[in-house]
Amino acid sequence: MNEFTCPFLNKLIQAGECYDVQMVRIKMIKPEIFDYPFNREEADKFCEVCVFNQLKNE
Repeated sequence: MNEFTCPFLNKLIQAGECYDVQMVRIKMIKPEIFDYPFNREEADKFCEVCVFNQLKNE
């Protein structure tokens, strides 16, 4: 699945943007890559349980 609705961003995104969100969450890249405000704590709430999270440990 390459495109899906992100529960955190509440919009349709591609898998690459999801990966970028995960990289920002784990502090591998800076949130300034996004053209929208990024709240790491809020992202954690959604991404930890999201089925689309590519870095989630199963």
